[in-house]
Amino acid sequence: MERILIKHLKGSKANQIEIFPLPLTTEISFGRDQAAQVAFDALKEDVVSRSHARLSQDAANPAQFTLADLGSRNGTYVNGKRIAGSVRIDPGDVIEFGTNGPQVQFDIDPRPANLAPATRMIGGQTVVPAATRESRLAPATAMSGKTSATGAGAESGKPNVGKATVERMIETSKGKDRKVFANVAIIVVALVLVGGALLGYLRYRDNLRVQQQEQAQKAALEAQLQKQKAELEAANKKNAENQKELAGKIGMTPAEIARKYDRSTVHIDLNWKLMQTGTGKVLFHQEAAVCKEQVRVRDKKTGKTSVQEVLVRRLQGMNCKVAAYLPMYISFGKHIEPYMNTLDRDPVDGHPYQAVGGSGEATGFVVTGDGFILTNRHVAAAWQTRYEGADLTLPGWFVFCSDQSCGPGSRKEMLIGADNKAFAQEVSQWVPANTSYLGGEYVGVTHSLDGVNEILDVKFADTSQPIRAKLVSFSQEADVALIKIDVPSALAPVKLSDDPVNQGDQVTVLGYPAVSKTQYVAQKSADIFHPQSSISEVPQPTASTGTVQRLLNSSAKVSETSLMTYFSSEGDYLELGINTTGPGNSGGPVFNSKGEVVGIFDASWSDYAGTRVTAALPIRYGKELLHIQPAIQ
Repeated sequence: MERILIKHLKGSKANQIEIFPLPLTTEISFGRDQAAQVAFDALKEDVVSRSHARLSQDAANPAQFTLADLGSRNGTYVNGKRIAGSVRIDPGDVIEFGTNGPQVQFDIDPRPANLAPATRMIGGQTVVPAATRESRLAPATAMSGKTSATGAGAESGKPNVGKATVERMIETSKGKDRKVFANVAIIVVALVLVGGALLGYLRYRDNLRVQQQEQAQKAALEAQLQKQKAELEAANKKNAENQKELAGKIGMTPAEIARKYDRSTVHIDLNWKLMQTGTGKVLFHQEAAVCKEQVRVRDKKTGKTSVQEVLVRRLQGMNCKVAAYLPMYISFGKHIEPYMNTLDRDPVDGHPYQAVGGSGEATGFVVTGDGFILTNRHVAAAWQTRYEGADLTLPGWFVFCSDQSCGPGSRKEMLIGADNKAFAQEVSQWVPANTSYLGGEYVGVTHSLDGVNEILDVKFADTSQPIRAKLVSFSQEADVALIKIDVPSALAPVKLSDDPVNQGDQVTVLGYPAVSKTQYVAQKSADIFHPQSSISEVPQPTASTGTVQRLLNSSAKVSETSLMTYFSSEGDYLELGINTTGPGNSGGPVFNSKGEVVGIFDASWSDYAGTRVTAALPIRYGKELLHIQPAIQ
């Protein structure tokens, strides 16, 4: 399996190697921010910016990688040269974060054949000294001559040498001397040339021997370095395996989980309304103006009549003193829902009606680097969940329909008291998105009514800047929703667990419970068009620990061969022994001891004695939203 090796050459992590599997599921970020995939010491290596650089893999060409400087203060260097923006990076390149900052080497294991460095050739031309040039001297020619007697004084039998002959002999002797001298000079020059050539050859041979010795020493040193490098990589790999094995046995502490994933756990502000999709009008829960009237009532047994006060609904045109305003409901069969209308107030006296909607705070967690966030459905799509509005109360005024169309001739109206538990139970189960009647007329469960998030804002821990989110999808099966924010830089997602959850497992919940104290930041404005100072909430997540007390299953077999099944009326839940969380923590991540998310915090229930139990949905419901699932297998 291919993987990326980030080898620390210089800095507080020197001689360490960090490994990332290929292909990259997200970009590798470098910086002092502890959320970075390659994080540096925040105190010792202050030349490194919090978000310094980012390494990414080309989706179109997976063999090509790019390093980008993220506007760091001290710059990013590749092989000693400062980069601007994004550059291509190859295996073996050395990255330096700031001048004289920490250095790492980027490599791929195993290296693809087309990325291996070319074989280095060692060679040179051999200089062959020229052959010694020989110089030959011709032997002197013997002179012979005849002498003749010249003169009377000459002795008989002896040559008679005259003056001219003597001068000629002297000249001949001088010529011989000059020729000998020239030959000697030629020999001396030849010897000097031969000696110089010999000396040059000896020097060349010595230099060649020294060069060969240096190359042999360099090759031996490189071989030793390669051996040490291989031993170091093997040691680092073994150490990483040991650390992984040890971490698997010991796990992460709650403090480590909080430090690593506090920036992955987000605070959510929300405000929603139920609307008529065709007109965009907000829907209101209509109320009935009730008047007191005196009527004469005859007792069937005694036949006597008496005057009694009764409550009647005031209709338009009636002249009566209103005694109360009661919420209206409409019912067909066993189905009961609030009487909805687009009117926002009583047409007679202007009494305002309650708009159907809600607001609140909640939690979510980042699951992808490009901004997808998991939370609860009752947070991001509250109109798809049982309504928690305070206006669903009894007593109330009910319109009962004899048929589904609920025409004027098929309806009767009556007052239902507060003690009617059956009606109260049915009213409490109403889901706004499933509303069937509008203004007393049947519209069916269609898209004519839908919810709209007027506010769905996300804040990261320790920040005051909200980021507007949008609803992507929600589960039809469980209380889970997926939202999305658009941000310019990559986020640090959590890891979703594939491991089973067991009773007694240690878990940690991160989130923003409303019971926790709120912190604020006051900020002066630098905007001349908005000069007022502002006070903003700065969220900080809490970390709560406990155990999985029990596993609840919506349906499961007792055994493979048994025909019996057991089920939970609440559905699939991880029942937790954590009671310091509550409203506001909905949608928060539940981590196991490995630092992986096993659940989504969702609900709590309590008994008459005040005993409280919290619960989380298994993370498999969140995974289903991240992948398209077929409805029919």
